[in-house]
Amino acid sequence: MSHRLALIPLLAMAVLLALAWVAYAPGLHGSFLFDDFGNLPVLGASGPIDRWPTFWRYITSGIADPTGRPLTLLTFLIDARNWPADPYPFKRTNLILHLLNGVLLALLLRQLGRAIFKRAERIRVDFAAVIGAGCWLLHPLLVSTTLYIVQREAMLPATFTLLGLLAWLHGRHAMQRAQPLRGALWIAAGLGGCTVLGMLSKANGILLPALA
Repeated sequence: MSHRLALIPLLAMAVLLALAWVAYAPGLHGSFLFDDFGNLPVLGASGPIDRWPTFWRYITSGIADPTGRPLTLLTFLIDARNWPADPYPFKRTNLILHLLNGVLLALLLRQLGRAIFKRAERIRVDFAAVIGAGCWLLHPLLVSTTLYIVQREAMLPATFTLLGLLAWLHGRHAMQRAQPLRGALWIAAGLGGCTVLGMLSKANGILLPALA
């Protein structure tokens, strides 16, 4: 019976992800907006990105931060390698990233809850994590971020922040189980690696250690 109850939060999360996709689906057919036109045409500035020289020129073309946000630029190649391009693939990738962040947030809330509450309350903790992530997934405030293509620069640092916090928690738990080396490695990977990846997406990725 307890195993079946444990599946309910998982099913609830799947339903919320499906609802989020349905809610956002009409917006996937929208057009490019505002700063999209100032950032995305670089995809075709040197012709199609199908050779190493054009790839390196593109990936080093960013000027928004000291790093140029190369990791975000790299992800735009998932959707197009030339300009002009179809906005649909860009928006679809943004939506997938939004759903992924929702899953990561649910996992983070679950881990935090389980660190605070007793084992007997795990089902309640799991439900609370799903509800929290669901509120975030379906909140209208995030529509402009998700469907505004260039705002992937804000979504990717969130992805690496959530991953970094999950790794940090895992490392802390390992240390509490008398596994200091394993714990230190997880913490170093989470706070070190994910901070670097977050900063390569947008400069506010540097906030990860402070959030931890």
